[in-house]
Amino acid sequence: LNLCLCEWGEVGQPIVVCLHGYLDQGAAWDRVAQRFAHRGYHFIAPDARGHGRSDHAPAGSDYHFPDYLSDLDGLLDELDVSKVLLVGHSMGGTVASLYAGVRPERIEALGVVEGLGPPAEDLSTLADKIRLHLDQIRALKPHRVMETSSAAAKRLQRLSPGLSEEFSEFLAARSTVAVEGGVVWRWDPLHRTRIPSVFSKESYIAALERITAPVTLVYGDQSWYQFPDLAEREAALRISNRHTLTGGHNLHIDAPEEVADRLLDAFKAHTQ
Repeated sequence: LNLCLCEWGEVGQPIVVCLHGYLDQGAAWDRVAQRFAHRGYHFIAPDARGHGRSDHAPAGSDYHFPDYLSDLDGLLDELDVSKVLLVGHSMGGTVASLYAGVRPERIEALGVVEGLGPPAEDLSTLADKIRLHLDQIRALKPHRVMETSSAAAKRLQRLSPGLSEEFSEFLAARSTVAVEGGVVWRWDPLHRTRIPSVFSKESYIAALERITAPVTLVYGDQSWYQFPDLAEREAALRISNRHTLTGGHNLHIDAPEEVADRLLDAFKAHTQ
């Protein structure tokens, strides 16, 4: 599986690996990454499988947390790093925190931006979720054609109002492909299907309790990301810093400099 890596900074500098969220892309972290690069880090943000310019999952496979964990494991092997500074946002935050619990020896410090797992689900819903997944795969439709890349950029701005016109045009050009009549998104339409599994809060917390690295948490004060059991998840971690910044769920767009500075301060304290 070929993964596209977005990179900033110089090879040989301390490596920071950043995992983006659902239907996002590594390049969206540009303003955060540039701040890291100026401070002497090699910032790497891969496009996750089925996102951005990375390959789609092979036929017959899918997009589940173990798949993303396997990709991260392979990426760190390819980078040949024994320990890494790891950042994750939203879905990427869940992947990063799970990985830090599964491979605690590989994580020097962890930063999670609005991403301590999705809402907990009742195990009794599993059969219904599998049935829905099968129905959605059977009726899976291709992307709708948009007239131009600029039309795609406007859709990105509706989802993240903090995006400038110039940056949204760049991200849209990078995440669409030309077809007859216009452009379509590059991301795999399979992402539209519901995952045929149940997110277990208990299992997730058990993984969080295995994390040995210091953890920095960052939240937006205008975000929808609020769960009744969020404090319980946080209690399982070795939290060294917890910040609430002005902005919504996509803080790397709404407050990139502030996100970078909070993470930089935390990582500097734990890597000296």
